[in-house]
Amino acid sequence: MEQKLRRYRTDLLSIGTGVISFGLWSCAKFALFLIISSDSIYQQLVGDEDYTPQEERLIVTIFIILLAVFLLADLLFRLYVGISARREAMGKKKGKVYLFFTAVMVAGTVFSLIMYISDVISNPVSISDSAVAIVVDTTAVVTQIELIVCVKRIRKLEKELAAGKTADEKQAVSRA
Repeated sequence: MEQKLRRYRTDLLSIGTGVISFGLWSCAKFALFLIISSDSIYQQLVGDEDYTPQEERLIVTIFIILLAVFLLADLLFRLYVGISARREAMGKKKGKVYLFFTAVMVAGTVFSLIMYISDVISNPVSISDSAVAIVVDTTAVVTQIELIVCVKRIRKLEKELAAGKTADEKQAVSRA
C-alpha cells in the first residue's frame, strides 16, 4: 500500500508540473493567436467607425490591458493549482480549493474544446489552425482529470494507512 502511495505521489508531482506547463502553453497560444490575427482583431475593434487616431489607440490599449489581465489571471490560476498539487505530492499542505479550481479548469477547457470543434465543423478550412489546440487541450483535460483522481487516491490510501497504523498500535498495546 505504501508503494502505491509513493507511486501516486510521484504521479501527482508530475501532473502538477504538467498543469504549470499547460498554463505557460495557454499564454503562448494566446500570444501567437494575437500576433497572427492582429489585423482582423484591429478591424473588429475599430471597424469602419470614424474614430480619431487617439481614440483608436485608446480602444486598442484598453483591449490589450484587458487581455493581459485575463492571461495573467489564467496563468496565476494554473500556477496555484500546479504548485498546490506538487505540495500535496510532497506530503505538505493539503487543500480543497485547488481541487475546485481544477474542476473549473476542466469545465473551461472542455468548453474551449467544444468551441474549437464547432469552428472546425463550421469552417473546415480552419482545421490546420485548430488541430494543435484540440490535441493540446484534450491532453490538458486528461491531465486535469488525472490530477483530481490521483489526489482522491492519495487521500484514500493515507486514511487507510492511518487506520491500519492505529489498529496495529492498539494491537501492540493490548499484547503488552
